[in-house]
Amino acid sequence: MDELQIAKQMITSLEQDPLVAEYFETNIQWLKDRAELWNTQFIRIGLVGVTSSGKSTLLNALLEEEVLPTAVRPSSGTLITCVKGPELQAKFFFSDGSPPLTKSGDNLAEEIKNYADERDNPNNEKNIRVIAIESPDYLLDSNLQIVDSPGLDAYGYDSHEALTMENLLPTVDLCLYVVTMKANSDSTTYRVIESIRHHHKPLIIVQNMLDSVEKKIGSGGAVLKNKDEVARDHRDRVLRIVSKVDPSLQSSVNVVQVSAKQALQSRKQHANPNWQQSQLEILIETIQRHVGHIRPQMKRNRLLQLYRHISELVSEELLNLQSDPVAEVSEPISAALVPHLNNQNEIEKQFEGTKQKTQGLLTQIQYTFQRAHSYLDSLNRERVQEAEKRIEEVKSQVQSLESQIVQGLRVFHQNISTVLTSLNLNPEDYLGNDIPNPRTSASAFQLKKRIESRTVRREKKGFFNAIKRIFGGGYEEKEIEYEVFNPSATHESLMMHYQKTMETMTHFLDQWEQRMGHLQEIVNQEVGRRIEEVMKKRKQRLAKQKAQELVLSLQEWTAVIGEHLGVHETAAAREVLKPQPEQRAEFPNLQNVEIQNSVYHLYQLSRHLLTRQFHQIWSYCQSANEKFGGSFSTTVIWGWDEFSLSQFARRFLPLDLPDHLPRLEQVGYLSIDHEQHRFVLVNEQSFGPQSAPELSLMLENRPFHAYVLVNAIQEGAAKKQFKTSLIHRMLQMRTARVNLVGQSLEEFKTGRNMGEGIFSLLNLQQEIAESNRGVLLLNDSNPVYSLLMCELSHRLNLTIADESEIMSLLWRLFPYLLNESSREFCTQILRAYSEFQS
Repeated sequence: MDELQIAKQMITSLEQDPLVAEYFETNIQWLKDRAELWNTQFIRIGLVGVTSSGKSTLLNALLEEEVLPTAVRPSSGTLITCVKGPELQAKFFFSDGSPPLTKSGDNLAEEIKNYADERDNPNNEKNIRVIAIESPDYLLDSNLQIVDSPGLDAYGYDSHEALTMENLLPTVDLCLYVVTMKANSDSTTYRVIESIRHHHKPLIIVQNMLDSVEKKIGSGGAVLKNKDEVARDHRDRVLRIVSKVDPSLQSSVNVVQVSAKQALQSRKQHANPNWQQSQLEILIETIQRHVGHIRPQMKRNRLLQLYRHISELVSEELLNLQSDPVAEVSEPISAALVPHLNNQNEIEKQFEGTKQKTQGLLTQIQYTFQRAHSYLDSLNRERVQEAEKRIEEVKSQVQSLESQIVQGLRVFHQNISTVLTSLNLNPEDYLGNDIPNPRTSASAFQLKKRIESRTVRREKKGFFNAIKRIFGGGYEEKEIEYEVFNPSATHESLMMHYQKTMETMTHFLDQWEQRMGHLQEIVNQEVGRRIEEVMKKRKQRLAKQKAQELVLSLQEWTAVIGEHLGVHETAAAREVLKPQPEQRAEFPNLQNVEIQNSVYHLYQLSRHLLTRQFHQIWSYCQSANEKFGGSFSTTVIWGWDEFSLSQFARRFLPLDLPDHLPRLEQVGYLSIDHEQHRFVLVNEQSFGPQSAPELSLMLENRPFHAYVLVNAIQEGAAKKQFKTSLIHRMLQMRTARVNLVGQSLEEFKTGRNMGEGIFSLLNLQQEIAESNRGVLLLNDSNPVYSLLMCELSHRLNLTIADESEIMSLLWRLFPYLLNESSREFCTQILRAYSEFQS
């Protein structure tokens, strides 16, 4: 017998006698309220992750239909829920209370895209609160609801990520955090795990895009690590982050590696061998194991509520049997109610106090922006470094104030949860029914700069020119370029950021106030119910015999519930969630095959041709760098992922690297001198305590050009990584050409949307390199894409004729690099480049 059945049987039992039913009217209503709550609630699974981590593809795989948009560009921030239902359909609920719309049929994906995609519904202009999707093919149980949240990677909005988590976490029972196999989102991962730990929610980390894992190749094509080993390294990296947040979490947090794309393909094609490789079944089993632990705990908490409630009734009736009714009536209120009344008054004061304090912090944010505006107005346009310093100070101050707001709201939430618990109410029963509506954030503001030129008059050298200067001659005029910040554009960016900050904060605080106000109302109702119960029972005392029979009946119920509690308490103790046994990524088995010498020589020849093309690309980029800023003796290659760094270096650099790059893994950087040129490889993710100062000292007086490796599929995370990195600070102090290198291209290729990736990279190039833009390279095993980008680096205003000419040129010069797929991808690159320019 479960908690719902017990509650219903108790209601039936108490309502059999009209006199007893009237006497226990408020208690029966309490039981009916519990039964209604427990009968309609799902176990909610919160789905969080950075933009483009594959959350939508994962949901599509669970639904067996491509109903959610999966483009690289972010969704509108509309909240989406998924459950099992009799037919595939979507219900659209509006924030303004308009009647919901229900859509189904062949155009369902397009209908959802119109509301859930940022391009069709920018900033949620259509005012959608929730899109609720149902499907008969949903792979999870009918009482499990997935709640999808917006992406967490907006650069400069770390505190807004915290707001998203603060909104979502109190309303869910289990968290799925989705990341890719790359290290680019590790800082976000740390913050997300920390936030989930604070709310004491069970966590499964889903490392998506398992199909994009590549083996690690060393010198001469030797395989240093196979795909299994590389995947295990990625898993271990995330577990280290978990341990860094809290070592005790390693025993409860599960990491599952999946390929949502392969899972979706195999479900659509039915019985496709990709299903096993996708490992989605392992994820579903892991979810079920967690739910198997959550259900008994949820049931136990509800049984405890019933047990406490009935125990209180027994105690009250036993006291009534022993008390003097006349003396009772003369007492203004029961002594048992005094603590609850005090708590009610105190939490009301705290609610008002928290709102006032929050409003004061918002006012401080406003003043911070106003002071920055005035300061930049008074600053000389050429004092760029001072302006940038001021901008960073503003960001830090605003972030600190926003963090104080989040912390204040957390404290109040803890306090009101304590009050609810003291009233024998479960806060999750009420928060779970109020799913928050998210709000996305724009890009963070930054100093807007430009290059200007002016003519300066300089003295010519030499004795005769000194004589000429006596008569007004001996001078020469020269045009010089210098950097200034653009006051009007900076102010516009500043005000845009301020408006977006206030809009996001106000939206969040309105929702918080609504939810906490609802909990406050629940407190008031329960205290009022208890007062009404006491007053009603004083006026309508049961006959002694009836009261004694009732006490015996209630004691029987406490015994029944106590027996269930004992059983489930023991079961729950045995059901302690164990660490997940290591799930190894499954790739097709490799076998040794004997080949002829001619085949091996052909393989070596093909490697030689590819290497030559990569080296030609490198030479072109270095020559372009020299034309921009002169001949520098140092090149810096900067990234956050050792695998991608070593992969890029082996492909493009004209030097042999050691097979195991131990220093790059240990301290985060590696310096190699080759033919009077220094190459510095940097993996900022592996920095030790002294790495940053040592590297800064090494490069302090050494001009260099830079190659920065960025994750093409996660634009926001890549931008954030760069803007908060040491290389960003270094580049601000010197005139250096910045060449961007896109990685994680396999995801775009398998999705047949290379154009999306290029558009994302061009956006990043514009943000990161600004006026010092170099060549955009693509770290792919086929050099044809980088060859194409080299050609495009000096092309402006592409026409259709230009695109056709370039494709013909590629086909004529590099036919051995082009097949049907690569030609299609090159066409997509050209179109994206043309679209971006326009």
